[in-house]
Amino acid sequence: MYRRNGRGRLLLLVFLALAVVVITLGYRQGPGGPLERAKDFSVTLVAPIQRGFTTVFRPVGNFFSSIGELGSLRSENEDLEEALEQAQAQIREAEALIVENQRLTDLLELED
Repeated sequence: MYRRNGRGRLLLLVFLALAVVVITLGYRQGPGGPLERAKDFSVTLVAPIQRGFTTVFRPVGNFFSSIGELGSLRSENEDLEEALEQAQAQIREAEALIVENQRLTDLLELED
């Protein structure tokens, strides 16, 4: 296929000129002008579509961010497992002390 040179440049210049015109008109008209109403209309039109895309693609983004946090999650999991083991050891020690206390109380025939 044959592509004409300069077509992209021309399109760029047209869009730049259009942007300058829109900015100038928007500045001169101030708030409440036709450009303001056009902006409000376009936001009203596009907002539901944007929410739909966000609803669909947010889980995908969360999945990939979770992959990035996997290393820190593993480290945190190891720390929590170690803390759990220490707590379980303290519980076993406390239970052993309770049993020993009961045995000594029975041995000395003491009342509570």
